[in-house]
Amino acid sequence: MIVLLSKVAIYSLAAMAFVFLSTAIWKDVDYACHQTVWASYKIDKAIAEAMEQITR
Repeated sequence: MIVLLSKVAIYSLAAMAFVFLSTAIWKDVDYACHQTVWASYKIDKAIAEAMEQITR
């Protein structure tokens, strides 16, 4: 269970880094920060829903 959570955390950090870098290259850094915050919110929401399914 703990291993699964740590893997999910690593993947979510990697996804946020990818979102930030890809948007920073194509757009500006402020826009990339905004997109990264939005992506992290969606990732956190997905993790919370998955945890709810597991604990149910």
